[in-house]
Amino acid sequence: MGQGVDKWLWQSGTVTESFRVCDLRRELDCMPTIPETRVLKWISWLPKKINCFLWRVVLDGIPTREALATRRVPISSIRCVMCSRSVESADHLLISCEFAHQVWVAISQWIKVPMPRYMLSVIETLEYLDNLQQTNQMKRAAYLIVATACWSIWLARNQLIFKGTVPQLSKIVGEIKALSFLWINSRVESIKLDWKEWKEFKVAWASRL
Repeated sequence: MGQGVDKWLWQSGTVTESFRVCDLRRELDCMPTIPETRVLKWISWLPKKINCFLWRVVLDGIPTREALATRRVPISSIRCVMCSRSVESADHLLISCEFAHQVWVAISQWIKVPMPRYMLSVIETLEYLDNLQQTNQMKRAAYLIVATACWSIWLARNQLIFKGTVPQLSKIVGEIKALSFLWINSRVESIKLDWKEWKEFKVAWASRL
């Protein structure tokens, strides 16, 4: 055992030196942005856990069957539990699965924004909505609704796996409307929604699409 005071060391490139937080920060600042994160926004309209969940979805960090198999977790099947037709990846489960597609059709009709069938990922969905001619409030609302829909589909998937509860389209769509209404009304002081208007998406800032 050597004598003297213990100290943290780290390797930056080929150089091993004493660890300093400022050096780590400088190295992180120089790292290029992950392309997938460019569509992500940390918005106060959403609870922190939902912001974090959407980040994990985009970065393929949620424990889908495909992700578990990739990490060598023993599972009986990697097929999507909702449709049993394709490998259960995050994008398949939340966007292109037949059940998820039905959810998005209902959402599209509700917010009166066409959702193209060719979209196969959460990133494409967020990019598509962000590129539409919308008010800033509408863009934030659309982002919130996408996050809420992904969260609700994920919960329905888990309920099916762990409790055997078969998902119902009308119930999930109703939960998306109710949760998004609750989060906006309780977290945004400048906006007070009327439930009847929200159910039909007849809000003032959505009429300028």
